Amino acid sequence: MKTADIQERLKGLFEAPQRHGEPMVVVWDDPDGEFEALVDELELPGVEVLRDADGARFAAKRRLNELGSGDKALIYRKRAARDTRGDWFADAVRYGRHFQADLVSSQLEDLSAADTADMRAALKHYRAFLSKKTNMRRLKQARASYETVNQLHTAVMAAALGKGVAADFASVLVAYLTRAYDEGVEAPLGDVESAGALEAFRTMCSQTIGYIGDVAAVDAMARHLFVTALAYTVDAAKLTGLDRLISAAHAQICHELVLAWSSTPGAEAALAETVYEVKASCDVEHRLEALSVAELLPCDALPCVSVIIARKLLESVAEGADVSADIRMVYERRRTMPWFEDVSSYYAALIAAASMQELFREHADGFHAESAQVLWDAYAHDLYRVDSAYRAFSSAFERALLVANSELDDALKAAAQRIEDLYKNWFLNELNVRWFDLCEQDFGRLGYAADIPRLRDFYLTYVAPVVKDARVFVIVSDALRYEVAAELAERLKRETKGQATPKAMQAPFPSITATGMASLLPQTGIALSCDDGSVRVLADGMPVRSIADRAAVLRVQEPTAVAIRQEEFVSMRRDERRELVKDAKVVYVYHNAVDATGDDAKTEHDVFEACETAMREIVALVRIITGELRCSNVVITADHGFLYTREPLDELDHVAAEEMDATLLKETRRYALAPAGSSVRHLVEVAMGANGSDELVGFTPRGCARIRRQGAGENYVHGGLSLQELCVPVVKFKNMRAGSAAYVEAEPVAIELLDPTSPITNTLFRLRFFQTEPVGGKKLEGSYNIVVEDAVGDAVSDEVLLAADRTSTEAADRELTAQFALKAGFSPSSSQTYYIVARHAQTGVVAWRREARIEVAFAPAVDFGW
Repeated sequence: MKTADIQERLKGLFEAPQRHGEPMVVVWDDPDGEFEALVDELELPGVEVLRDADGARFAAKRRLNELGSGDKALIYRKRAARDTRGDWFADAVRYGRHFQADLVSSQLEDLSAADTADMRAALKHYRAFLSKKTNMRRLKQARASYETVNQLHTAVMAAALGKGVAADFASVLVAYLTRAYDEGVEAPLGDVESAGALEAFRTMCSQTIGYIGDVAAVDAMARHLFVTALAYTVDAAKLTGLDRLISAAHAQICHELVLAWSSTPGAEAALAETVYEVKASCDVEHRLEALSVAELLPCDALPCVSVIIARKLLESVAEGADVSADIRMVYERRRTMPWFEDVSSYYAALIAAASMQELFREHADGFHAESAQVLWDAYAHDLYRVDSAYRAFSSAFERALLVANSELDDALKAAAQRIEDLYKNWFLNELNVRWFDLCEQDFGRLGYAADIPRLRDFYLTYVAPVVKDARVFVIVSDALRYEVAAELAERLKRETKGQATPKAMQAPFPSITATGMASLLPQTGIALSCDDGSVRVLADGMPVRSIADRAAVLRVQEPTAVAIRQEEFVSMRRDERRELVKDAKVVYVYHNAVDATGDDAKTEHDVFEACETAMREIVALVRIITGELRCSNVVITADHGFLYTREPLDELDHVAAEEMDATLLKETRRYALAPAGSSVRHLVEVAMGANGSDELVGFTPRGCARIRRQGAGENYVHGGLSLQELCVPVVKFKNMRAGSAAYVEAEPVAIELLDPTSPITNTLFRLRFFQTEPVGGKKLEGSYNIVVEDAVGDAVSDEVLLAADRTSTEAADRELTAQFALKAGFSPSSSQTYYIVARHAQTGVVAWRREARIEVAFAPAVDFGW
């Protein structure tokens, strides 16, 4: 410190308010005598300078005792601050002000560090490193104060390893290992050594994770770290042969460090390289393969564990075993663990497979509805969920193929074959065979299933009643299958202010765009003809092929009606949309994502992705309609559904065209048209009078079979009379304004702690929670960060993200579990109060705080001040 700076700081101390009736005394401690020569050069008017030195000590003490109120004195001494052993001036030290000007003292003050001999020695050791202002600034930012030397060592290592490294041992070790794998060990090792912290780093590694090897041998350090962490959750007896790599006393800290590394942004590449090396060099995967799913369940120290568990479950699915309960339990436990995201698509496939198995178990005896109406209602209220589960599995399957995990690929494909067989041979076949058993006579006599609402009555049922008093928008999404619309209704309830109710109507035969679009318009009769292999449809004698044609039909009933394509509608500017519909009482918006994808043989395998696209686009449309255009009434429907399987049907599920003995005017994979009076073996006859023509007769394969045809396009089909093709959704959406009587605010479902009085008895423990309501409608999925804290709010466990996303109405199905670990070095106290705290993940707002008891018989206290 410069002389001028010293003088200014001393003047400031003497100008400070003085205690009444006492002299102003400042004690200058200069243990190394660095500034002794400067003392006589100081210009401090009104201040008497006294020296605590041999030959002057007695006189200085006597003069100090003579000082009275208002007097000022500076006592200079070559002595460590607060060293009062044999100190003649101990009383002055107690009531006087203290001053130090040496570099270490200045650093102690700047860092709010404890003034001890060890701390001074450490600061002197780091003199060169701290001479750079940026390094000193990083240490000041790293901690509010330094109570121990190890805190200083850790902060120096953190500063040396790079910007943004926190001053705790876990962050330092993670940063060191990450840089070692990314840049080569010479880079971080050299930085730590240049800072003068290499010996402290070796000591830290030894004391915190039990590694006593060469810190330059990062592969060896990583093996020790991960295998010791593995021993925290896996019985050590199962790791025979790896004993040399395990330090049982440090297992909890190693486990905590691995979890910290796995959640460190930017460390993914280094971590992947590390775990690959550990897995390969220690033959860990082979050892873990021998464990059961139950034994592997708590293990989260290596990514291969999630892979092994997924493979075991996929193999069980492929073998036909009902492991739905195991899948859900595993998914619940592991989805909050590290590395789960890497294999999440495989677990999504497993969850969908579990749904398929559960639905199969519920209906294992088959489908025995006594009437077509009962089976129709069963499909619209419950059985459509099988189609949804199959779509979910297929979508997850496609995502997993993009991940391309070679260790899971074969097991996934084998499981997919099992799900495919279950869907085709059980559900599609048995359901629709029963449907045809119940409806075949109606199809032949009437051309439709009796007592089930027909799509040709759509306008009268859902549009005309609204138009009397208000405007209505109708979104017609080509081939929006019922099960997709049911999910869409849930999304609308979650993501908008309105309510959505799905209903079902029966599509006409053949279930194709031409007939379905005509049925959705206001009309008193539909005429169908078939010439030159083309189906033509008229509504009240008017064509319906184009959007302009349909607009003309609409305007006969409602002169202000507007019809427009979705692409054109959303591309308009706001004022253009308002101008378009300003006088319209009825607006039809035509949307085509699903059929445009499925009807093209090149893209038919993307049809489920198109279903997802359709839902997103329709939700966006509804927002425009209700928000920008202020229309509260929206009806979402389709012209027909579809059948889709990832794999083509077996050869036996086809009817050969050459076996047909009639002259066919139109032939597709799912329907055929012929002159009235014709008959065709192996196909179900359909009367066409009610479908638009007394001069034609229709035919369709029974169930879900196909008419054999050359070429692609086998997987996605429609035109027939299966439930998946006929069951057209009608989603009535009503927007609710905030404050209205019917308005319900969307909110996440709540969770509660089960067994709140049970103590925590292990450093690795599970907590059970209860989701109070099923997710659905305005009850949204909730995400909560759960942690155990002490009375002042400091975390004593790791934090776990818990997803409350159960849709079951059964309370037992809404039990959630999560695995936690107490922090390494934490020792619970019987006199302390602890709390389990749940916070909303998005906002951080505390949802609840429950008192908890921690009664761990032994909690490792491997801290050592690090």
